[in-house]
Amino acid sequence: GFAGTGGFKDVKGHWASEAIDKVYGNRTVAGYPDGTFKPNQNITRAEAVTILNSVFNRYTTVDSLANVSVSSLNTFSDVSKGFWAYYQIIDAANAHTSQKVTTASDEEVWK
Repeated sequence: GFAGTGGFKDVKGHWASEAIDKVYGNRTVAGYPDGTFKPNQNITRAEAVTILNSVFNRYTTVDSLANVSVSSLNTFSDVSKGFWAYYQIIDAANAHTSQKVTTASDEEVWK
C-alpha cells in the first residue's frame, strides 16, 4: 500500500478510521470534494462500482471507448453521460478486454 491518511474531517475517532486511511492510502477511495468521507452514510451504486473498479485496476474514460460501438453497450436509463460515474458504471456493466494506454497511465483502451 501507499502511506498516507485521508485527513477526512469526519473520520477522526470513527471506529473504522484506520481502515479508511488504508483504503485512501492505497488509492482505492478519494472521499468527497468537501474533504469528508461520510463513514456512516449508505454507499451508492456509483460509489461501490468506482471502488470495485479501482480495486480491479479498471479505469475507463470517454477515450477508452474509441474502438467500440457504443450503441452495443449495456447502459442504464437513469445514468446519463454527464453523471460523474458514467464511465465507471459502463466499465462494470460490460464485458471487455482492454489495454493500458501507457505503462505510466491507469487509463485503458477497450479492444
